[in-house]
Amino acid sequence: MKFSILDYKVLQFVFRADDQIIRFFNKPKKSDILPVKVKIVIPNEEEASGKEFLLIFRIDAKDFLGELEDGFFQLHFVVRFGAEEIIPENFDKTDWLESSLTEKGFPLVVSWLNNFFVNSGYNTYFTNNYHFEEM
Repeated sequence: MKFSILDYKVLQFVFRADDQIIRFFNKPKKSDILPVKVKIVIPNEEEASGKEFLLIFRIDAKDFLGELEDGFFQLHFVVRFGAEEIIPENFDKTDWLESSLTEKGFPLVVSWLNNFFVNSGYNTYFTNNYHFEEM
Protein backbone atom coordinates (compact mmCIF):
# COMPACT_ATOMS: atom_id res chain seq x y z
CA MET A 1 0.00 0.00 0.00
CA LYS A 2 1.35 3.41 -0.96
CA PHE A 3 0.91 6.36 1.32
CA SER A 4 2.06 9.97 1.38
CA ILE A 5 2.31 12.80 3.88
CA LEU A 6 -0.64 15.18 3.59
CA ASP A 7 0.26 17.66 6.33
CA TYR A 8 1.44 17.98 9.91
CA LYS A 9 0.54 19.96 13.03
CA VAL A 10 1.90 20.68 16.44
CA LEU A 11 -0.91 19.83 18.84
CA GLN A 12 0.95 20.91 21.95
CA PHE A 13 4.32 22.41 22.68
CA VAL A 14 5.45 23.61 26.08
CA PHE A 15 9.00 24.81 26.63
CA ARG A 16 10.58 26.39 29.66
CA ALA A 17 14.35 26.44 29.36
CA ASP A 18 16.74 25.23 32.03
CA ASP A 19 20.39 24.15 31.95
CA GLN A 20 19.67 20.42 31.50
CA ILE A 21 17.34 20.92 28.54
CA ILE A 22 19.60 23.45 26.83
CA ARG A 23 22.64 21.19 27.32
CA PHE A 24 20.78 18.17 25.90
CA PHE A 25 19.52 19.94 22.77
CA ASN A 26 22.43 22.33 22.08
CA LYS A 27 25.39 20.09 22.88
CA PRO A 28 24.19 16.52 22.47
CA LYS A 29 26.68 13.78 23.29
CA LYS A 30 26.88 10.69 21.11
CA SER A 31 25.40 8.75 24.02
CA ASP A 32 22.33 11.03 24.27
CA ILE A 33 19.29 9.20 22.93
CA LEU A 34 16.02 11.02 22.32
CA PRO A 35 13.11 8.72 23.29
CA VAL A 36 10.09 9.36 21.08
CA LYS A 37 6.70 7.82 21.75
CA VAL A 38 4.73 6.97 18.61
CA LYS A 39 1.16 5.93 17.90
CA ILE A 40 -0.83 5.27 14.72
CA VAL A 41 -4.41 6.50 14.85
CA ILE A 42 -7.02 5.68 12.24
CA PRO A 43 -9.92 8.17 12.32
CA ASN A 44 -13.37 6.65 12.11
CA GLU A 45 -15.09 6.76 8.72
CA GLU A 46 -17.33 9.65 9.78
CA GLU A 47 -14.26 11.85 10.37
CA ALA A 48 -12.26 10.83 7.29
CA SER A 49 -12.52 9.13 3.93
CA GLY A 50 -11.16 5.82 5.18
CA LYS A 51 -7.93 6.59 3.32
CA GLU A 52 -6.29 8.75 5.97
CA PHE A 53 -4.47 8.03 9.19
CA LEU A 54 -2.39 9.90 11.74
CA LEU A 55 1.01 9.26 13.22
CA ILE A 56 1.42 10.95 16.60
CA PHE A 57 4.87 11.69 18.03
CA ARG A 58 5.32 12.65 21.68
CA ILE A 59 8.57 13.89 23.16
CA ASP A 60 8.73 14.68 26.87
CA ALA A 61 11.87 15.82 28.72
CA LYS A 62 10.91 13.62 31.68
CA ASP A 63 11.50 10.57 29.46
CA PHE A 64 15.17 11.42 28.88
CA LEU A 65 16.20 13.82 31.65
CA GLY A 66 14.01 12.69 34.55
CA GLU A 67 12.31 15.22 36.79
CA LEU A 68 13.45 18.79 36.20
CA GLU A 69 13.49 21.55 38.81
CA ASP A 70 12.75 24.52 36.58
CA GLY A 71 12.60 23.38 32.97
CA PHE A 72 9.84 21.81 30.97
CA PHE A 73 9.74 20.39 27.45
CA GLN A 74 6.84 18.56 25.88
CA LEU A 75 5.92 18.20 22.21
CA HIS A 76 2.92 16.47 20.64
CA PHE A 77 3.34 16.41 16.87
CA VAL A 78 0.92 14.85 14.38
CA VAL A 79 1.63 13.83 10.79
CA ARG A 80 -1.41 13.08 8.61
CA PHE A 81 -0.93 10.47 5.90
CA GLY A 82 -3.11 9.58 2.93
CA ALA A 83 -3.34 6.14 1.34
CA GLU A 84 -4.37 5.15 -2.17
CA GLU A 85 -6.74 2.48 -0.87
CA ILE A 86 -9.19 2.22 1.98
CA ILE A 87 -7.29 1.34 5.14
CA PRO A 88 -7.97 -2.23 6.31
CA GLU A 89 -8.72 -3.27 9.89
CA ASN A 90 -5.65 -3.95 12.06
CA PHE A 91 -3.66 -1.60 9.83
CA ASP A 92 -2.23 0.06 12.94
CA LYS A 93 -0.94 -3.27 14.33
CA THR A 94 1.74 -3.83 11.66
CA ASP A 95 5.32 -3.44 12.95
CA TRP A 96 6.97 -2.78 9.58
CA LEU A 97 4.39 -0.12 8.86
CA GLU A 98 5.13 1.79 12.04
CA SER A 99 8.87 1.77 11.35
CA SER A 100 8.31 2.84 7.75
CA LEU A 101 6.01 5.67 8.81
CA THR A 102 8.34 6.91 11.52
CA GLU A 103 11.16 7.06 8.98
CA LYS A 104 8.99 9.29 6.80
CA GLY A 105 7.38 11.39 9.54
CA PHE A 106 10.16 11.87 12.09
CA PRO A 107 12.33 14.15 9.89
CA LEU A 108 9.43 16.64 10.02
CA VAL A 109 9.59 16.59 13.82
CA VAL A 110 13.37 17.12 13.88
CA SER A 111 13.10 19.88 11.29
CA TRP A 112 10.38 21.63 13.31
CA LEU A 113 12.47 21.33 16.50
CA ASN A 114 15.54 22.66 14.73
CA ASN A 115 13.59 25.67 13.43
CA PHE A 116 12.18 26.33 16.88
CA PHE A 117 15.61 26.35 18.52
CA VAL A 118 17.25 28.46 15.79
CA ASN A 119 14.41 31.00 15.78
CA SER A 120 14.60 31.18 19.59
CA GLY A 121 18.31 32.03 19.57
CA TYR A 122 19.71 28.60 20.44
CA ASN A 123 22.04 26.35 18.47
CA THR A 124 20.74 24.10 15.73
CA TYR A 125 19.50 20.65 16.75
CA PHE A 126 19.86 17.48 14.71
CA THR A 127 19.87 13.96 16.04
CA ASN A 128 20.76 10.55 14.75
CA ASN A 129 20.24 8.97 18.16
CA TYR A 130 16.59 8.36 18.85
CA HIS A 131 14.49 5.49 20.05
CA PHE A 132 10.84 4.96 19.15
CA GLU A 133 8.49 3.53 21.76
CA GLU A 134 4.83 2.68 21.45
CA MET A 135 2.49 5.11 23.18
